Amino acid sequence: KTSDEVASLSTYMIIVFALIIPFDAYATGAYFTLRSGGKVIFTVLFDSVFMWVVIVPVMLLLSRLTDIDIRPLFAIGMGLELLKALLGFILLRKTNWAVRLVKDQSGA
Repeated sequence: KTSDEVASLSTYMIIVFALIIPFDAYATGAYFTLRSGGKVIFTVLFDSVFMWVVIVPVMLLLSRLTDIDIRPLFAIGMGLELLKALLGFILLRKTNWAVRLVKDQSGA
């Protein structure tokens, strides 16, 4: 058995996650598409660096320097994934993300 407060918080977090997961799925698909296109440095920046340069500092600052309740704090943290999805969209819209791995030998 859990308390009503824990059940309410869990329900809220599940709802927020359910709203964000389509964008997270898009960001993940963009990540693997960029990686399969040969842009390895983009994938490192897209995944690890984004986490440590954007999400961790923002959440650390908000949690330490403000009195924001856990609910909006969680929503903000999950909402930062929207930035990653937007970045993935921009990178995929560029025409230069696919690297040519085989040189044309036909002389054309």
